[in-house]
Amino acid sequence: MQPFAKRHSVRIWGTCIALTTIATIAAVAGSCTLNTKTNFCEQWDLRCKEGQQCAVDQAVCINVGGCGNGNIDNDEACDDGNIVDGEMQNGVFVVDSCSHDCTSTQECGNGIVDTGEACDHGKLNGEPDETCDITCHLVSRVCGNGIVDTDKGEQCDSGDMDSADCNSRLADRVKQGLGCKAPKCGDGYINMAAGEICDSLGINTAQCNGLVCTLPVCGDNVTNPAAGEECEADGLDTKSCNGKDGGATSCHLASCGDGYVNTKFTPSGGLAVEECDTQGGGDTATCNGNNKGDNGPGSCRFSSCGDGYANTTAGEQCDNLGGLDLALCNGNAAGPVKCKLAACGDGYTNAARGETCDIIGGGDTLACNGSNTRSNDLGVSCHASRCGDGYTNLLSGELCDDGNADTAGCNGGNANPSNTRCQLPRCGDSHINLLAGETCDAAGADTATCNGIAAADKLAACHAARCGDGYLNRLASEDCDVGDADTEACNGGSADNARCKVPRCGDGHTNTAVGEECDNLNGADSATCNGNAAGPASCKTSACGDGHVNGAAGETCEPPGGLDTADCNGNAGDAASCHASQCGDSHTNMADGEQCDVGRNDTALCNGSRATPATTRCQLSTCGDNHVNAAAGETCDSTGGVDTTSCNGSGAGAHQCQVPTCGDGYINTAHGEQCETNADCTAPATCNGSCKCV
Repeated sequence: MQPFAKRHSVRIWGTCIALTTIATIAAVAGSCTLNTKTNFCEQWDLRCKEGQQCAVDQAVCINVGGCGNGNIDNDEACDDGNIVDGEMQNGVFVVDSCSHDCTSTQECGNGIVDTGEACDHGKLNGEPDETCDITCHLVSRVCGNGIVDTDKGEQCDSGDMDSADCNSRLADRVKQGLGCKAPKCGDGYINMAAGEICDSLGINTAQCNGLVCTLPVCGDNVTNPAAGEECEADGLDTKSCNGKDGGATSCHLASCGDGYVNTKFTPSGGLAVEECDTQGGGDTATCNGNNKGDNGPGSCRFSSCGDGYANTTAGEQCDNLGGLDLALCNGNAAGPVKCKLAACGDGYTNAARGETCDIIGGGDTLACNGSNTRSNDLGVSCHASRCGDGYTNLLSGELCDDGNADTAGCNGGNANPSNTRCQLPRCGDSHINLLAGETCDAAGADTATCNGIAAADKLAACHAARCGDGYLNRLASEDCDVGDADTEACNGGSADNARCKVPRCGDGHTNTAVGEECDNLNGADSATCNGNAAGPASCKTSACGDGHVNGAAGETCEPPGGLDTADCNGNAGDAASCHASQCGDSHTNMADGEQCDVGRNDTALCNGSRATPATTRCQLSTCGDNHVNAAAGETCDSTGGVDTTSCNGSGAGAHQCQVPTCGDGYINTAHGEQCETNADCTAPATCNGSCKCV
């Protein structure tokens, strides 16, 4: 082998590199196998197979025109005539001027990491922040040196190149601290080796999916709102999301009115997927819109009466889902007026509206009520004409119709007989219309219970016969009837069993108009009322002095004029009135000789009925009446009021009718007294304790 044109040495610690180099040479040398067609290299006494030639400066076969031919061909950086990196010299591996594959000049600073070099950053070698020095050795403990310095916070170290699991030192140029860290989408550094195409710090932007670091595109299954996306379903239409074929609405939430027909999407309230979709959601003659954003049945479907969507552009005024009639809308069986607002007079009988008939134009017929303000208000327009429906259909023979119930102006639909229904009420029509004032109706004739039409002038016609109504109905057993008030000729309507009868004492009714004050049925006396045998006092309130002895009232006598007589107490207003006079009855009857009457017992002023002698009874109590009245303070009483040995007489002043005692202040000579005080004696005599002058 010729000396290398240019070489530098690197000491090899161990034999790994040498063994690898020797193995490489052996592999190449193996190509010099003898063959039927060979090239003989006289210089090296070497035979190469067809298509090969000998290297210029090495006993080895190479491809014709390949690395080792000594010429710089094609993409070669150099060619020193061999296919080895260098050779061992004195235990040191010395590299030559060209690598074994002719791709590097093997100079430190060429940007290629050659055999013996730990790094080569080209012109950046040796710079302050670089991890490679000018001898192509790694600067230790710096990100990018290929060594994971965990105490420096490194998680990995892939040198100058990013890897799938490590950010290179270049990441620190984006943001200090990102180099030599495990790549993470959202760290702000784009590590393409880790599959990142962009990195927006974990935030979605119009150009980058923040959480996966890919470019946003509808169909990538990442919903990026910043890129205008609202949903994402692998680019396919779904029941909620428009796929990538939706144009401006791609990856937007599906909505009726977005202009894109998503056949997987059913609008809110809808019953089926979209068949059509007009931009903005407006109706067309063939396609239902979105009901001004409210959607519902039939939205974004081909317009059809019965789809539940009222498409006015298609001529509909309303639309009932399923096409059935409703009270306000004709269904799809209504012919020319289907999906039109139901109206009496449209010629279609809408039973859901309550119609039982419908005449085009809405006029009345014999069998059907037409449409006018009155019938509409009553809700009976386009109903079979019926007395009691509240609507007067003259063509059906009605003169009035206020409903099933009677009113003051009309017989109702329930009137009997039936020929009186919906006719003006009339006394004598045999129907009792209470609201017209009738309480009965007997075809106009009087009966025992009903006044006939003849009572009209008394406003009592077709009213229940009643005493006091002013109409004389003899079939009702009336003898007279002048109203509810009594008169001299007739008991009024309040006379109980005697009403509407000629008044009579004893009929049980007090008719004050004929002077009665009371009236006992059958005319007997009572405790408060004289019967009909009392003459002028008949049916008068029983009173002592009325000239009639009413035993039921407790009377035993009746003095003329109610004055006392010797035999009968007069009308003194007490319990003894009209009773035989008797001392002790508490009534002072002077005509009977009484001065007073306080009952059985004495009082301070009157002797009672038990006084003795009898002549003192009911007399004013006086000292000397020979009756000791203790209530009057008497302890004794002498006849004539004279002093006696046992009683002071009426002249004793305050001591009259008192038992005499010496010292009482009264000199009772009958008692033997001469004095009461010394002044009563002739001096020098004095009055002693026995009332004697000594």
